[in-house]
Amino acid sequence: MWRMLAALALLVFSGSISMASPELTEAARKWVLDHEARIKPLEIEAGIAWWEANTTGKPEDFARKEAAQNRIDQALGDKDNFAKLKDLLARKAEIDDSDLRRCVELLYLQYLEKQADPQILKKMVAISNRVEKTFNTFRAKVDGKDMSENEVRSVLKNSNDSLRRKQVWEASKEVGKLLESDLRELIKLRNEAAKSLGFPSFHALQLHLNEQDGDNILKLFDELDKLTKGPFQKAKNQIDEALAKKCQIQVDDLRPWHYHDPFFQESPAIFPTDLDGPFR
Repeated sequence: MWRMLAALALLVFSGSISMASPELTEAARKWVLDHEARIKPLEIEAGIAWWEANTTGKPEDFARKEAAQNRIDQALGDKDNFAKLKDLLARKAEIDDSDLRRCVELLYLQYLEKQADPQILKKMVAISNRVEKTFNTFRAKVDGKDMSENEVRSVLKNSNDSLRRKQVWEASKEVGKLLESDLRELIKLRNEAAKSLGFPSFHALQLHLNEQDGDNILKLFDELDKLTKGPFQKAKNQIDEALAKKCQIQVDDLRPWHYHDPFFQESPAIFPTDLDGPFR
């Protein structure tokens, strides 16, 4: 028996050796290094442009940010480079380096998204940039005065006046009216680009690019919901009671503006833990 196992092991080992191609491995390594040389400076430029645009809010900085992203999209959309990458992916079993094989797999996904019509990609970048600028530079206007995001959150965290909270919360949501048209157009373009690449929707494309299975993700979240529903409801009841008491209203009268976070993404700061203490 051990002779048969030894012979089988030798056969499998010999087969794996024969599949490896030093020439293809070297070609893949050269391609990845070339990619890094081309894309690294573009990503550094885009990162700096993003930072400047989002810290200054200036139109000229957002214009530089848009131009930088277009240069990245153009580089990743190169048909010749993508064709070489597809060939490397098709023969990845011959690449005798597991890290290098993984690089090829991930870079293929990165390039795939940019194989859509370049004009559609440019329109998507322009609209995304405009949406980001509008959202980040928007200021809620209350009583004729602009309020910063920090001021809005301060009211929602500290005020006991329900009418004041409602006024500020609703003013902060006015940004939706400014974004609606652009967001609708962006959704349309994203789905169009995804369909041109063989995917039913932008959502399906993004799942594929992130190597995720939509059905499994839904099952996971359904399971998480089932497991956490009880503890969440218990904590939510504590939060609601504290918020209602603070604003001197009934729990049933609580509305979105009674919570501290405008998007209900963070728990209201009603528990005794002081996270600000270490910073003070």
